[in-house]
Amino acid sequence: MIRLAGLLFLFAYSCTPVERPLERMQASENGHYLLNHNGQPFYWIGDTGWAMFQRLSREQVDQYLDHRAAKGFTVIQSVAFWYPHGPFEPIGPLNEANFYGHRPFEGESHDPNTSVPLTNEGGSSLMPDDY
Repeated sequence: MIRLAGLLFLFAYSCTPVERPLERMQASENGHYLLNHNGQPFYWIGDTGWAMFQRLSREQVDQYLDHRAAKGFTVIQSVAFWYPHGPFEPIGPLNEANFYGHRPFEGESHDPNTSVPLTNEGGSSLMPDDY
């Protein structure tokens, strides 16, 4: 059985205009809170857009992130690969295509080869041609 938990990871997007905000964060000396790039306590006001990278277009993701930043959110949590689950969504295919029709792994939609990502050479953020 495929263990999807190993495929999911937490993506935290900080709305702070710092080049690499999460790389500059550190734990406080007492280990009870995070410090930002200036050494000040970081207030984690998070939202969960779990499936945004798979379900939304790039423009929709930008709109969502801009909206959340304007509302004061400091972190957005998402996953790179979404396996639909929960009480409000039917269980979906294991290898569901993203908004642009690209699947994350080789194999069929219900039988992915999770050890082989589907990628194309030459992809860029301006001309997305793979997952």
